Amino acid sequence: MLARIPSRLDLKSASLAQLYAFGQVAIANAAPVRGSAVAVIGLGALGLGTIEQSASQGFVPIAFSNSGRNTRIARMLGAAHCFRKDDRRISEKLAKAVLQQIGTIILTTNSWADWDLALRIASKNATICVLGFPGR
Repeated sequence: MLARIPSRLDLKSASLAQLYAFGQVAIANAAPVRGSAVAVIGLGALGLGTIEQSASQGFVPIAFSNSGRNTRIARMLGAAHCFRKDDRRISEKLAKAVLQQIGTIILTTNSWADWDLALRIASKNATICVLGFPGR
């Protein structure tokens, strides 16, 4: 990708623009229904951008991470619920907190454990968008 960056734009912010766009493409391709839950596994630059975009487009973002710092940021960006990925009771807690099924999952990490989590929380006929492929 080749882009002209305006001089007034902070270069650190500009470097994240393409990563931010990946989340938007995942949401667009999954085509969730407004008001539905969108699970985002991993809260690095990809995940946090996807949380923010999900919230701003009228979805209910649900964040999964083991980073307390990034979980706090996800809440500020609009995450309705945040869960630790390594919580052994995650399915039980998810069922109590989120009353709707999760039909869209966006996986932003490269961990096989996170891929397993995506499969466990997916409702029937869910769409899983893979932005970080396990084993890469």
